[in-house]
Order: sequence, then C-alpha cells, then structure tokens
Amino acid sequence: IRAAESLTRRRAVTIKRGDRAFLVQLDQSPHISKAYPVYDWSTEDVWRAPSLLGWDYNRAYDVMEAAGITRNAARCSPPYGEQPYRGLAKFKTCWPDLWAKMTQRVHGAATAARYSTTELYGSRMGGDATLELPPEFKTWKAYAMAKMGVIGLTRGMASEGAPLGIHVNVVVPYAKTRPGTAFGPIPWSETLGEWLSPRLVAPLVVWLGHADCPLNGETISVGGGWAGAVHTELSDGYTNRDASVYDIASNVESMMSSSRTPLTATSSMAVRHLLKGFRQ
Repeated sequence: IRAAESLTRRRAVTIKRGDRAFLVQLDQSPHISKAYPVYDWSTEDVWRAPSLLGWDYNRAYDVMEAAGITRNAARCSPPYGEQPYRGLAKFKTCWPDLWAKMTQRVHGAATAARYSTTELYGSRMGGDATLELPPEFKTWKAYAMAKMGVIGLTRGMASEGAPLGIHVNVVVPYAKTRPGTAFGPIPWSETLGEWLSPRLVAPLVVWLGHADCPLNGETISVGGGWAGAVHTELSDGYTNRDASVYDIASNVESMMSSSRTPLTATSSMAVRHLLKGFRQ
C-alpha cells in the first residue's frame, strides 16, 4: 500500500502500535484482516526494487508508461467501480482490442470513458489522476450529498437571518492546504502551491464577513485569484394542465431550455408558475 498517496491509508496503518499494527481488520468481515507490512514506500521506491533486485512485475505498467501515463497515475485494477472507472480511457489507448470487447459487453463504458474525468460525472480533475475521498466519508455519493446539504443549509439560514440583518454565504475554495500533493492531473510543485495559495481565498472570506457586503444565501467558488458565483436556476418551463406523457415528451425543449430566473435564498418563481391562472 502506498500510504504517501492518502492520509486515510497512512492513518489505517499508523494509528495502532505493536507487532500487529500492520493488520487492518475489515468492518464487514471481522474475521478477515488486510496486511500492509510495507506502507511507507514512495512511488520511486516501488519501482527501484524491481530494478535493483530483479523482482517480477505486471508488464501492463510498461504499456501504460509507453502511452504517457505517469507512474503515479498508473493502476492495475478492475475497470468498473466508483473510482476505477475514471481510468477507463487508458484501456482504449493501451489495449484497443480489449476495449472493443468491453464496450460491447458493458453498456455505458464508452460514455464513462469519455466523461468520467469531467464535471458531468461530478469530477474535479482530468486525466488518470484521482481525488482522495476525505476520511470523514465512505463514498463519493455521501460526500456529494454533504456538499449540497451545506448549500441548502446556507440558503435556509440566510432566509431566516435576513430580517435580523444576518447574512450567510458558502465558499467553495480551491487552495493547496497540503503541500506535496497533486491537483488532479497536475503534479505538485512550488509554483502550483503558490498559484493555489490559501491567501488568495482570504480576501473573499473577509469581504463576506464585512457589514457592507450585500450578498446573502450565495455560493461562491474561489481560488487562484479568481472568484465566481455558483447559480441554481429555474426555467419558465412548460404549462399544460391536461398534459399527457406524450405532451411532456414533445415539450422537453420548452421545459428545459426556456428563459430562466435564479433561485435565491428568499425567492423562487416556481410557485408563481404552478399557480398561474389559479382562482379560488
């Protein structure tokens, strides 16, 4: 196990002491343990051993290296899963014959390979690099739900606090708080650390706390000297009280692509749209 890639991994084997500290018991199978006798090797150490000692290794790594995949990003793992699918594109590049069979056997494989490292799939990185799941969460689904929960909580608190002059906003920061770690596909460097310095987030945070700041219930993404609002919008939509399934299907474009208004902490056009023409 390469604990240098993840604080979660390092904690799993260093939190205990004693002769059996390298054994990690599985929660779902208490009678089974994983053994990690070697955990503090760097990527360079892992490859130095076969070179110096003549150890055998999976030749698939040679193929990935020839394809330009860095040693840090190279993985031999099952292709499907919450994290492995982000590396699906390497099969298309490295083993095209196998990839042709994979796309025929697994529906959606080609789509996942194309979009798995984009924001369409909830990703914040590119290439073959992966993000480490924060140790407080067991799955990326739980992490994403918590993120949206924070936004929802912020809007609720902003709505309740507004009459009292209390403003509540949420910041989505991009900053390197762990020196030595990559940023998606971009390897660590002092230049990267300076470009994404936490000091570039601070001015926005200070401004949001100032009495003259008019923002309330907003979500602001910030980092690298850039800041931008994250908006949720409501389209004017499609109205037909007698609509059938076929009517809905025929008016998807009107429902999805009509003019839009922002959803804020204190206002939404949804009720106005759905009660249009209502008389009691």
